[in-house]
Amino acid sequence: MAVGDRSQRAFARRVWTAAGIASLVAALAAVVVVLPTLPLMAFAALLGAVLLDGAAAPLRRQLRLPRAAAVLAVAAAGLGLFVAAVWLYGPRVAEQSSALMERLPSALNRLQEQLGETGWGRMLLSTAGDGWDVERLRSTLTRLWQPLAGAFATALAALSGALVVGIVSVFLALDPGSYRDGLLHLARPERRTHHAGVLDAMGRALRWWLVGRLASMGVVGLLTVIGLMLLGVPVALFLGVLTAILTFIPYLGPVLAAVPAVLVGLADGFELALWIVALYTGIQVLENNLLTPFIQERTVSLPPVVLILAQILMGGLFGLLGILVATPLTVVAIVAVQTYYVRDVLGDSVKLMGERGEERREPAPRQRVQHG
Repeated sequence: MAVGDRSQRAFARRVWTAAGIASLVAALAAVVVVLPTLPLMAFAALLGAVLLDGAAAPLRRQLRLPRAAAVLAVAAAGLGLFVAAVWLYGPRVAEQSSALMERLPSALNRLQEQLGETGWGRMLLSTAGDGWDVERLRSTLTRLWQPLAGAFATALAALSGALVVGIVSVFLALDPGSYRDGLLHLARPERRTHHAGVLDAMGRALRWWLVGRLASMGVVGLLTVIGLMLLGVPVALFLGVLTAILTFIPYLGPVLAAVPAVLVGLADGFELALWIVALYTGIQVLENNLLTPFIQERTVSLPPVVLILAQILMGGLFGLLGILVATPLTVVAIVAVQTYYVRDVLGDSVKLMGERGEERREPAPRQRVQHG
């Protein structure tokens, strides 16, 4: 009878556990439906915490600072640099943003004139027929550009969300172990060590992906500003800042950044627009063939098709915020597939993203859970 009671209690415990998991999944689904940006903001805060923790690591190693002191020092330094940049260059960037909006109509008119002066251009215009409407194109580009330009002109409107993400990032970086252990306690005790290794691998991959992106953003933005200034483009600083920010989005970002720069060049002539296209193309070739291979010795390389599809999907579901977090979410998803499926299920050896050294030769041992 005692054995039967224990069996019933174990069965009831499993039922309540399954019901609790189902309720948790339903609650998370409801949150995503009602507040779709909340999970993305939480993930953005996690990215910030990973960045803060990685930047604070040298201070902890070299200066023997406690974690809290190192993280707060890095956060204060980052905030100070941001405030200084906004104070020194913010008004100029906002002014150039407004100037760019004023130049768009003349750029479109100039484009139509340039096309009308060439045989292939006239053929293109005649083929387009009524579909070529300068006013319609101007209205479309203005609608597309306004949200991006407004992000610079009305930065205070988005400051609250960024502030919340930043504060959460600091708290996560101050004591990541507590949140990590709390998450691991949701798993079976015999699997917690394995799940902890997966979480560590995800954090390592995200850290080195961020290192690669930040390096690319800095170099590409600086080269763009210098190149546009040498070409005599009037809004070079704003276009360089825009290019640096959009470089955070691999592949699609540089293409989007080149569009306003080419339109600015068209306002002053077709030849300048071609030089701008050559400049952006050259910078991307330099990044893809010299900078990226150099920093990817330890950073993360992702398949282009996978990234572009992920960006299109996340952009369609969540807009600009979805596009911004699409790539790091893809990094996490790939690490999960590499560990939970390729290693655990298939038993194959694979080098995880962000790992140092050669690919592991021996397959990871499979952990089997015995059920009574």
